[in-house]
Amino acid sequence: MKLYELTDNFKQLFERFDEFCELGGDTEDYKQAWFDTLSGIEEEFEVKAENIGAYIKALTAAAKDLKAEEEALAKRRKTKEKQAEWLKKYLLESMQAIGRKKIDRPMAVLSVRNCPESVRFQDEKAFVDACIESGHDEYLRYKMPEIDRTVVKEVFQRGNKSDSEYLTLAGAYLARDQRIDIK
Repeated sequence: MKLYELTDNFKQLFERFDEFCELGGDTEDYKQAWFDTLSGIEEEFEVKAENIGAYIKALTAAAKDLKAEEEALAKRRKTKEKQAEWLKKYLLESMQAIGRKKIDRPMAVLSVRNCPESVRFQDEKAFVDACIESGHDEYLRYKMPEIDRTVVKEVFQRGNKSDSEYLTLAGAYLARDQRIDIK
């Protein structure tokens, strides 16, 4: 039987307690049968829940192993990318030094090409300051500020009434979710 079926059976057993008593009267045998049924469902529910918990632990361990492997692969990939970039720069400088624009060989064709123009700045902060001072905001992009959730939570927890009221009016509130801990 599946966990959701056991949950439904458990609910139905409690919903039909009065009906069960009416059928069998108030005899102890009928009450004992009801409690035995309840115990059986609870036991089976616990076994299913335990199995699901063990499976969650196995999935979590597998995910942790995969994450570690991803990190190791990402580190190796970044190392290879840095090596390739260094070698490209080295090869470009060497070809420029001897005035070669192209090398055509069986395993690789190497050619020096001009990249598209790009904008560079001597001092980015000075450029931003100059744009702001001169009113040339069209050269700048502004980002949405981020909410400091830790500070907002602390205000609610401190109980400062005026700040809490403002935050509530602005749409903030404290919420507590539930989770399952599996050990």
